[in-house]
Amino acid sequence: MRLILIITLLFILSNSSAQVVRDEYNKGKEYFKHKEYQKAKQKFGYVISHNTAYYEAYTYRARIYIALEMPDSALKDFKTSMSQKKDFLPNYYYRAQLYFSQKKYAKAEKDLNYVISNKSDFMPALLLRADIYELRGDDNLAFNDYNALIKSGSKHYKVYYRRGLYYSKQKKNTSAIKDFTKALSFKPKYAPALYALANSYQILGENNKAIEYYSQVIAVDQTYKKAYEQRAYLYYFSKQYEKGLEDDRHIVSYFRLRSDTLFIRMAKAEMAMKDYSSADRYLSKALSANSKSTEALLMRAKVAIKRDRASTALSYLQRIHRINANEYESWYLQGEIRYEAKEYEKALVSLTECIKIKKVPKAYYLRGAVYSALRDGDNACKDTKQAAELGHKQAKKDQDRVCKGKHN
Repeated sequence: MRLILIITLLFILSNSSAQVVRDEYNKGKEYFKHKEYQKAKQKFGYVISHNTAYYEAYTYRARIYIALEMPDSALKDFKTSMSQKKDFLPNYYYRAQLYFSQKKYAKAEKDLNYVISNKSDFMPALLLRADIYELRGDDNLAFNDYNALIKSGSKHYKVYYRRGLYYSKQKKNTSAIKDFTKALSFKPKYAPALYALANSYQILGENNKAIEYYSQVIAVDQTYKKAYEQRAYLYYFSKQYEKGLEDDRHIVSYFRLRSDTLFIRMAKAEMAMKDYSSADRYLSKALSANSKSTEALLMRAKVAIKRDRASTALSYLQRIHRINANEYESWYLQGEIRYEAKEYEKALVSLTECIKIKKVPKAYYLRGAVYSALRDGDNACKDTKQAAELGHKQAKKDQDRVCKGKHN
C-alpha cells in the first residue's frame, strides 16, 4: 500500500513538473511573439534546463539569439535541436535565414533545398531561395520557383510581385503589369507593387497611368520618396511644371534633401515658366549643396543673361573654367556674350576654345559671324560652311550669301 502511495505521489509530481515546463514554454512563445526576447530566452532556458529533449525550445532560443545578434549561439542551438529531431523543418528554414544574412549563400541554399524537398509549396523558403538565385544571376531558376508557387495555387501577393519584378528585369513589361495587378488584387495597398506597376507604365510611355499609380503609392505611403521623384519627373515631362515643383518642394521639406541635381531640376521648371528669380534661388541652393556643379553655374549664367546681367554671367562662366576648362558650352556662351557686346576679338578666343574641345555647329556659325564682323571674309565663309556641313540649319541658308565671291 505504501509503495503504491509513493508511486502515485511520484507520478503526480512528475506530471506537475511537466505541466510547469509546458507552461513556461508557452509563456516563452508569448514573449517571443511580442519581441520581448530577454524574457523569452529566460523561459526557454528554464524549459531546456528541466527537459533537455525539448527540441522546439532550442529552436525558439536559436531564433532569439539571431534577434539578439548572437549567431554562434543560434547555430549551436539549431544543431542541438536537429540532433533531437532531424526532420524538424523550422530549424533548417531559420538557419537558412541566418546563413543568408551572413552571405553564406551555399549553406543557406542547402538548408532551403531540404525544406522544399519535404514541403514543396512552402512559400517563404521558395522566395528566399529565389533571392539566392537572383543574387548569383540565376534569374531563370528564381523564375521557376515563382512559377512553382503559382502553379501550386498560391494566392500570396508577394509571389506575383516577385515574378513581376523578374518580368520587368527581362523587359517584358506587359507580363509584369499583369503580375503586379494580380498581386494588388490580393493586397490592394501594397506600395512596392503599386510603385512597380507605375514604373512599368512609365517605361511603356503610358505616363498618365504611371502618374495615377505613383499617386496611389503616395496615398498609401507618404514616405515613399521615389514615388514623389518619379511623379515629379513625369509632371515636368508633360509640362505640368507647378505640379512637379510641388512634389519636389515636398521632397526638400519632408525628406530634408539637399541635392544639387534636385535643385537644378526645380530651377529648370522655373526657367520653363520664365520665373528667372525663382530659378536663380534654386541654383544658388544647388551650388550650396555642390559648389563645383558646373551645370548649376552654366544655368546661372543663362539666367543672368535673361535678366540682362552679362557681367554676372561672365563671372559664373569663368568659375566653370577654373573647375573644368574643357566645359565647351561655357566657352560658347562666353563667346556669345562677347559677340553681343561687340568684343569680337575676345569672342573669337572663346569660340575657338569651344571648337578645340568639341566641334559644335553653333560655335562654327557664331565664329563665322564674328569673322564677318571683323571683315575676315575667308574665315567667315569657311566657318559658315563648316557649320552647314555639321547640320546647322541657318548656316545652310546663309552660306551662299556669306561666301559670295569667295573661292575654296
